[in-house]
Amino acid sequence: MWYLVCTPVVVALRIMYFKRVGWQYFLLDFCYFVTFLSIVHVTLAPSDDRRLFRVLFIYANGPLLWAVVLWRNSLVFHDIDRMSGVFIHIMPCLLYYCVHWHGCSSSSMLLHPPPSVNYFLPPSHAQDSLDGVDFAYAIIGYLIWQVLYFVKTEVVDRAALDARPDLLTSLRWLTTDRKNGFSLLVLGLCRYGGIMGPTEAYDPRTTKTKAIFVAAQLVYTVVTFAPTPLLFTSHFLHCMYIQLIFVAAVHNGASYYFEVFAKLYHHKLLLLLQHEADDGGTTVPTATGAASTSSKGDYSDDM
Repeated sequence: MWYLVCTPVVVALRIMYFKRVGWQYFLLDFCYFVTFLSIVHVTLAPSDDRRLFRVLFIYANGPLLWAVVLWRNSLVFHDIDRMSGVFIHIMPCLLYYCVHWHGCSSSSMLLHPPPSVNYFLPPSHAQDSLDGVDFAYAIIGYLIWQVLYFVKTEVVDRAALDARPDLLTSLRWLTTDRKNGFSLLVLGLCRYGGIMGPTEAYDPRTTKTKAIFVAAQLVYTVVTFAPTPLLFTSHFLHCMYIQLIFVAAVHNGASYYFEVFAKLYHHKLLLLLQHEADDGGTTVPTATGAASTSSKGDYSDDM
């Protein structure tokens, strides 16, 4: 119930913020597709639909959870956008952790709980585990999303996106983010394999770059599926796994605060030096390293 109350609020906040800054195409990403499916599962799916539960367990503990690392999600408590990003990627995992290990009810039994929810007990009791069919369904579901995403961005809205380079999509973000480890890894592998030239860079407008990232995202998704069978059968490993990703989010948040306060200190130091220079008639370096004798510049807090 808590998940059902919080998730629509968080998604609504994301919609309002993304539309304001031109990021609305992020709402088509796989994480929101999984969020939608999880709400359907919790509210509408039959209480004995074990297959959908397993597929969503794979999604939530695979590509969604690792997106915290991929997108460098960070726990920055005063920033609603960053906190909602962490929520979107971590909460489905916590939902299915609770359902799987603690027997929390789900699906349409929210209003009409069945007499027994044993199929939600840990595998050691329910003699249940992920199998090849579960992963086949998971891959099929992912491919359905990818086809729909491609049709929307490359067919239906292609003209609008070409006319508005300021509108960001995941492809545009990853191909222009010079600090993203996943993007740099894919670029290095493509250069090493001869797919791209030694000095060739991404161009999100080209078919080559689009094909590279469709393939790379599929590989990423399948690779992140790999640990889910162990998580499904080991409560200890599942807990450690979630904590590891959570620590990554905390580390990203700490790095953000460190960077912001370092910039804050740097700006204040420059203002102090500029003030002393104005009093003494000397020049001081500006933030860009150039000499300046002008009066105090505008200061804005990056936080």
